[in-house]
Amino acid sequence: MIRKADGSTILVYRTLGTHKNPETQQMDPQGYFYLHLQMLDPAGNRLLGDEGAIVSHKPTLRAAYDYVNADTLANGNVLLTHSDVRHMSADQLQEEHLLAEQNLDTYFPNGIRTYAYCYTQTGDTVWSKDGVEMPYYVMDSTAIGRLYGQEQLVPSGNYIYFASQMMEKFLVEDTTQSFDPIETFVHYFEIVCMDLNGNILKQQIDTVVMAYRFAMRPAPNGNVYLVYVDENEGYSAQLLNPDLQNVWGEPVVVEPFGVVTHDGTTQLAEKPSEAIILNDNSLALVYKAFRASDGNSQLYYNRLYPNGTVLGHTMLTDTIGTTHEHVIMLDGDTLVVFNLQEHPVSSRHMEFYLYYNRILLNGQPLYDMPYGYWLSEETQIDMDLLGVIRNGDYYELLSNDVDYHHLEAPSYSYTISVDGKKVFRKPIINKDLYVNDIAFTPDGTYANIVFTKEMYGAQGLWQACIDVADHTNSAPETGELPGKFSVSADGKQVQFSKGNLQFLPRIPTFHFATAQFEVMLNTNTFLKYTDVNWMDLFGWGDGEDPDNYSGDNADYPTFNEWGNHSIINSSYDAGTWRTLSAEEWDYILNGRPDAASKRGLASLDYHPLYDQFALLILPDTFKLPGGLSFNPAATNFDENKYEPRAWKKMQDAGAVFLTLNGYRTDTTIVEYDHVKTRGVKGHYWTTTESGASQAIALSIDQNGPVLEARDRSQGLGVRLVKDVEVDPQGIEDVVITEKDGKVRKVIVNGQLYIIRDGRIYNATGAEVK
Repeated sequence: MIRKADGSTILVYRTLGTHKNPETQQMDPQGYFYLHLQMLDPAGNRLLGDEGAIVSHKPTLRAAYDYVNADTLANGNVLLTHSDVRHMSADQLQEEHLLAEQNLDTYFPNGIRTYAYCYTQTGDTVWSKDGVEMPYYVMDSTAIGRLYGQEQLVPSGNYIYFASQMMEKFLVEDTTQSFDPIETFVHYFEIVCMDLNGNILKQQIDTVVMAYRFAMRPAPNGNVYLVYVDENEGYSAQLLNPDLQNVWGEPVVVEPFGVVTHDGTTQLAEKPSEAIILNDNSLALVYKAFRASDGNSQLYYNRLYPNGTVLGHTMLTDTIGTTHEHVIMLDGDTLVVFNLQEHPVSSRHMEFYLYYNRILLNGQPLYDMPYGYWLSEETQIDMDLLGVIRNGDYYELLSNDVDYHHLEAPSYSYTISVDGKKVFRKPIINKDLYVNDIAFTPDGTYANIVFTKEMYGAQGLWQACIDVADHTNSAPETGELPGKFSVSADGKQVQFSKGNLQFLPRIPTFHFATAQFEVMLNTNTFLKYTDVNWMDLFGWGDGEDPDNYSGDNADYPTFNEWGNHSIINSSYDAGTWRTLSAEEWDYILNGRPDAASKRGLASLDYHPLYDQFALLILPDTFKLPGGLSFNPAATNFDENKYEPRAWKKMQDAGAVFLTLNGYRTDTTIVEYDHVKTRGVKGHYWTTTESGASQAIALSIDQNGPVLEARDRSQGLGVRLVKDVEVDPQGIEDVVITEKDGKVRKVIVNGQLYIIRDGRIYNATGAEVK
């Protein structure tokens, strides 16, 4: 879908089935993909009839149907490319149909071709109605098949550039075993330059082995940028002129293979996913690179200038899982990146983390924060980020989540404040609708969406306009868990944060872990490096210097509260959150009514291989969810074991999960099982001093919790709390003790309090918050 400035839209889409051939008016003997062009006015009225202009009705089989590319010229004409197999004989077509019905991969040795089309806005052809055939290169005589890959069509000045990637399949002898020959593949790259009349001016094929994807963008003087991944060099770029010569002479390597990171591993640049043209005609590049040590990917930003120089990469979001998808937008002098990552929770469940990044175009990062959320669904789920736009002080982001197990496709609108403190999430489309594309209005208020009804579009293709800025009935995510815990005999209560405190030194910024069981563990060893991951093991009271890894206890003389800083995914101002004292922890664990029955060892079956161990504590008022059990006298962590869905029910009922997180000495992680990637003991700071060089911490092992003194220089976990605000409806006035009304006695949740001059005192006269 292409949205025009006046609100009208251009749609290019395929339909699959047995069509009536527009030339013969007879039904086609096979089910083919037809290519349609449709124009809709701002009110959504179709301008080119019910079916639009049928661009191509030629035979298009399984391996070719996906290659559709569209763009517009300055005069409003629409450019299209489309691949089909019209050159195949009837016998070849029948053979390919049989292979497709058996769900076998098919290759088109001689039949597949790509065609370029040009249409006016009234649906009339500018070039040949059958399209301009792109050059076809003869296959290697030893290849047994060819499969086309990604294609792009890009106008630049008075020229149009077409590029495609193809893959040829070979059989080679297996020299290691006496089995049948094995398959191997070679990637080729072809590029074409055309004039505006559809005449081919220049063509060439690149014999350098190309891999993965590529991207083309228009450049000054009718040139074109080409960015790609060369298996021999890395993430590379060229500036091609209409003669298809590289203006720079040699390719520029943006991200070479073998980049050595701070942990001594190498990273492999993978996909040139995004390239945005800036005002000075440079390119803002966002791409992935895989870390060889564990196979995880990280996201990078770089900038390519018209003279062939590069800025140098800046790492965006650090990985906790596999990068799934991202969407970017240019907002003034900053680049906004929303990155969706998936993390396997078990063999049947998946977590998804939505990251929000902002970075200056000079490479300086401004924000890096995750908004994680749990999807307790089968693994047959596919999540796509469709688009993002700025709307005042908020970014409006739309996603589409297809659950193939339950055959549902809910779409969501995320509203995230520019400062990152607030996030709203609401469904926008019914569960039987599958969103295919999106285009926002310039002010970010509305979005045109194109969707199909039911799986595979059985009920047709639809377009709608939705109000994404309507936040009715949407509440921001505030960061606290629902359970309330008494921390003193006078009835004072707190709520725990949804996860341990984490800090990213290179920005710098605080945030809460997106799940209670998420701990960083060995990433804390990178404290000495400027591009360190999020850390979550802090020296005592180092709220003003959280990345301090000094081993001298004297460097931690006084307590500085971490909660005095803004925590970006909590929606609250600095000072809302705080750290519990040793006395308050003791009251939660031992002083509350029935305290011993409200804590116990537990484990969460969240990892595909290993459980996560923790201390589970229950709120003052707790109702055990149906079908679940909890034994506070458990002598090992597996006695209270919860799979993800069961744990979600426990958390919704108010349970807090204090994960075993080990501890840090300098940059060495102690009490951590590197094989099972989990802590064997847990440690959390309190605000309470113990002499001049130690402080009290809550420690957890298989014997349960204990409050003990630890060296202040050790790195321990921090779980912050928020004081429960008194509900005015829960206050009962008992008596006004002075005539002017300045002193009152009130009862709050059964406790007597005295209010004098705006201060609150309990029945013993002690001031309370």
